[in-house]
Amino acid sequence: MAKVIKKHGKTVLIIGLSITLLAMYLLIPQAQAVGTISARKITISDSRPTETGVTYTFTGTHSGDTVKCLELSFCTTATGDCTGPTGFTAANGVVNDSGWVSWDVIGTDRWDTGSFIATRVRYTYATGQAGGAGYAFSTATITNPTNEETYYARAVSYSDANCATAVDSGVTAFAIVYGVTVSATVSETLDFAISAVANADCSTYFGVLDGPASTASTVAYGTLASTNTFYHGCNDLTVSTNAGTGYGVTAQETTSLLETANNKTIDDSEGDSGLMSETTTSTWVTANGNPGFGYACGNVSGTDCLMTSTSWYRQFACIGTLGNEAATCDP
Repeated sequence: MAKVIKKHGKTVLIIGLSITLLAMYLLIPQAQAVGTISARKITISDSRPTETGVTYTFTGTHSGDTVKCLELSFCTTATGDCTGPTGFTAANGVVNDSGWVSWDVIGTDRWDTGSFIATRVRYTYATGQAGGAGYAFSTATITNPTNEETYYARAVSYSDANCATAVDSGVTAFAIVYGVTVSATVSETLDFAISAVANADCSTYFGVLDGPASTASTVAYGTLASTNTFYHGCNDLTVSTNAGTGYGVTAQETTSLLETANNKTIDDSEGDSGLMSETTTSTWVTANGNPGFGYACGNVSGTDCLMTSTSWYRQFACIGTLGNEAATCDP
């Protein structure tokens, strides 16, 4: 009889222990939210370590329940206690209005009250707002973690402004990585062309004067019947380059204008001032008793001509004919 009692007592003890353990398990509070935020992602404006002023935007499909608190915690793990990444801080966070989708952040009595600590951002809205698909909330001026690593953003929505009763939750991973340095060397290019110009177009830029239409390689004045009269001819010079310091164009002559029959030259002009040279600009508007040859430059497009007035002229630099330079340039 005594053995039976001992055995029965042992059975009661085991059952009592099992009931106690079950009761303890049922009393553990459920920290996880009722629903899961699907289609979730987090976007960061700059993934480099230690960067400041970074914007973090969380997007996901929330349930339709009304929520009054939105929370995003930044952790080194997806579950368990949340340990903040080294160097990371959201304590100086601010609402990034442009990153909010569907949640009402503009205006009064909206999701514009932020609570920011080092590892968490939290927004509350006393009136509350129903959830829905494709919602996003965004925080700016966050400082990135110090180390390259994968980290986790834990998002939770709550039905109360005290952020106590969870509605939905979801975890997303994000990576902090150094940027890729991209370099390239671009070779310099230069395109240069000389084009023909009709006399009428020449007169548009330099005043109406007689003269020939040019070709890309000649300006043939022909017979000059009138003395003390200006004649002109034009060519278009087109230059394009990607060189950082631009380009330079020089104009030279290999010989003076020469009457071959009598070996007479039309010397380079000295301008109205008598001081015109290859480097000194002078006006040249007086034709009578003031013969010569010179050039001007007018800007058809761009502002690259050094001579800013179409009545200013210079002499061509004469480089002469190879081996006979002195005889083929002006006396």
